[in-house]
This record gives sequence, C-alpha cells and structure tokens, in this order.
Amino acid sequence: MTRDFRYRLDKAGNFIKFKNGKSIKPGGTGIYPVYGSNGIIGMSDEYREENSVIIGRVGAYCGSVQFCRGRYWASDNTIVASPKDNDTDVVFLYYVLKNANLNRWSGGAAQPLMTQTVIKEIELPHPDISIQRKIASILSAYDDLIENNTRRIQILEKITQLIYQEWFVNFRFPGHEKVRFVNSELGKIPEGWEVGKLEDIAELKKNKFQETQHANLPLLDLARIPRKSLSIQEFGQSDEIKTSRIVFNEGDILFGAIRPYFHKVIIVPCDGITNISVFVIKNKNNIGRYF
Repeated sequence: MTRDFRYRLDKAGNFIKFKNGKSIKPGGTGIYPVYGSNGIIGMSDEYREENSVIIGRVGAYCGSVQFCRGRYWASDNTIVASPKDNDTDVVFLYYVLKNANLNRWSGGAAQPLMTQTVIKEIELPHPDISIQRKIASILSAYDDLIENNTRRIQILEKITQLIYQEWFVNFRFPGHEKVRFVNSELGKIPEGWEVGKLEDIAELKKNKFQETQHANLPLLDLARIPRKSLSIQEFGQSDEIKTSRIVFNEGDILFGAIRPYFHKVIIVPCDGITNISVFVIKNKNNIGRYF
C-alpha cells in the first residue's frame, strides 16, 4: 500500500514559537554574531538564541528569513522562530518560512511591519517529522552546493575588482608603459580618454508596474539584491511588496538607492520588477553595460 505523503496545513502558531529580538548596544566585539534582518550586523559577548530562524520584522527587509546556526543575538528588528516541540524540524521550519513569502502579510503605514500575531495565523505545510527531515536533508544538500559555488563566484568577483582597480584607477593596464598621459580635472589620465558624468553613458528608467501587464514577472527587490556580488540567490513574487513598483528589462543595471555603501549593484538576467528603493539604469550610446 502506498503511503499518503501529502502535506497537512496547520496554523504557524500551532507548531512554531515566536518572540521578538532584543536591542543591543552597537560596537560589540564578542564571539557571538548579532543578526539583523539582513544578516550579521555586529558581534556580542552574550547570546540569547541558538539554532533558530529569524524573520525581518520591519523596514525594507520585512519578511526576510534566515537560519542562524549556533548561538547568536537577534536584534530588535527581527522575530525569532523555533519549533514548539519535537514534532517540528528546525531546518524544515526554515524552508517553510522562507518559501511562504511572508512579506505579503506585512502591514504598517509608513513602512512595512510584520507582527507575531499575523504570522501565527498563516497556514503552512506541516507533514510528519520523518518527511520534514527528508525534505530538509535534500534541500540542505542543494544549499550547500549553492554556497560552494557562491564562494567560487566571490573569488572571481574579487579578482575582477582588483583588475578594475589596477587598469582603470591606477592605469597600470597592459601596455600602459607606451601610453602618454595628460592632465585632466581629476589628475593624469591616458591620452584619448576623457572625464564625463554617469548620465553621459547611462539613463535612469522609471517604467511603472502595471498589474495587467507585469503581474507574472519575478521580483528582485532591494532585500534580494546581493551585496558586492553579481550572483542573484533568489527572486520573489510581484505581490510581495505593497510600495510602488517599477519594471526592469534584461541587461539593465539595478543600484540600491538606500544605504548605497552596501554596494548593491547588479546586472539583471531577465525582465522583472523591483521597488522604488532601487534605481534602474540602462546603458546608452552602445557603451558596454559591463563597463
């Protein structure tokens, strides 16, 4: 007889414990990481949580989900989620919450806000513990593979940054010994080069999202744009954000406008939508987009 492995749905509050993170004085140098809604934001001498899931509670990363291994401190802009009992696997819990698109249930007038009360009422898959562990094992194996490839990508991207610095900032490109340098408003540059503005080679796009035309396009909002990397980890769905949305096209460049020192800049491989916290830039005059 074939067993029925179909998921049963249950309210999140019936099998998940939730609590808000706690504020912490910045500038700590301890051994325990401090997690905000977008990753590690510092270190601490103390910890309050261990092997659990954190959810972004407020702001641009509202609804984001991370699995935090080991001991750590969760900041006050997060919600900590952990199994209520032994009937729930914490790794499975992470994947369920990550794929629930929690941002769809966020509220708040000035900025997105997620509350425990709302999350507890969301119905989520909750199969038997044996099935949970099988699912968690399979998905974790894929995540490990992705993490290994991501490290390789980061090494290659570091090499490209060093080459750019050497060639286009220090002007030590192949054959530079034979090039004549001339004075410019920014100092000496190779002869034949010129100093210009970004608007000379690129333009800002502001194509507004229209439900009838763009609802099926993938979402790449500010929270999903990686820092200092061209490797996109995931897309979302158009209905996950309630703020104004804009459309981008394959080959456009997305630039995070909030906290630009995060270096969120990426070339998109497909058409999609993003939020107004992101600039959509298109190259013009046949200037190469990778430049």
